[in-house]
Amino acid sequence: MSNIRVGTISGVNGTDPVTLTKQSAVKTFVLYDQTAPSIGSSLNVSSMSDDATGSFEINFSTNYASQSERCFTSCGVAKGASLLFVSGPNDTSVNKGGFESINASGSNHDGFIGLSVHGDLA
Repeated sequence: MSNIRVGTISGVNGTDPVTLTKQSAVKTFVLYDQTAPSIGSSLNVSSMSDDATGSFEINFSTNYASQSERCFTSCGVAKGASLLFVSGPNDTSVNKGGFESINASGSNHDGFIGLSVHGDLA
């Protein structure tokens, strides 16, 4: 059996990332605890703001090509809530995304959020 071991894979110019062909990868992900608030693991997140109960904003390190082409998936856990739904992004920007977490009763609720965003980066 052969092994391939590398430290860095880059584009032909030696600096750009490799282009994915007929594949897709998550461009942003974050684990966010709204109760603290604090960021756990993340990718392409420069900062986050806790705007209000159940309302937060992600500032992306790298802009997206367009706001309308982003797609996100989420999961959440909240004490005392059987369901946590995260809606968004509810803005028209390419460099940030505003989100809301809503519990089973339809109220905004702080919790622990796992969020990923797909789309083309600028």
